Amino acid sequence: MTGTGAGHLWRKNTLRSTTPRQAQLGPIPVDHHIETLPKAARDLVAKQLPRWGLTALVEDAQTVASELVTNAVKCIPCGTIGFTLKYNGDALCVEVEDDSPAEPVLRQASSEEEGGRGLQLVKFLSDTWGFRKNPHGTKTTWCSFRTSSAADSDRN
Repeated sequence: MTGTGAGHLWRKNTLRSTTPRQAQLGPIPVDHHIETLPKAARDLVAKQLPRWGLTALVEDAQTVASELVTNAVKCIPCGTIGFTLKYNGDALCVEVEDDSPAEPVLRQASSEEEGGRGLQLVKFLSDTWGFRKNPHGTKTTWCSFRTSSAADSDRN
């Protein structure tokens, strides 16, 4: 999961703001951090969104971040994942890149199943979600939140 281009600053096991409007975590080997990755993503959301004036979105963004990272960890027990937050002033995008080429599936879990509701939560909490296959054989699952009203409410 290495990036290309002059602005790409992926570093192994880093938690840092790479630009005023982007923050990244990873790529991180899943097999060494499987239990801590969802919390690390939630922590990055809690740290970064208030800096962007998006405090009102922290709880929902933490939930979707945790769900997307958990799904990635379940798909690739021995690969790497990367987590990225992007904010352009109008929308916040939460992205998780993983080494699995498998497409995410929005399921209807039965009441007896323990899991299978993560993407339903992502769909419910975010304004839009989807995935893309990347040229280097990975995929990125993402969701976005419109932020104009969230940022305005933080300023009042």
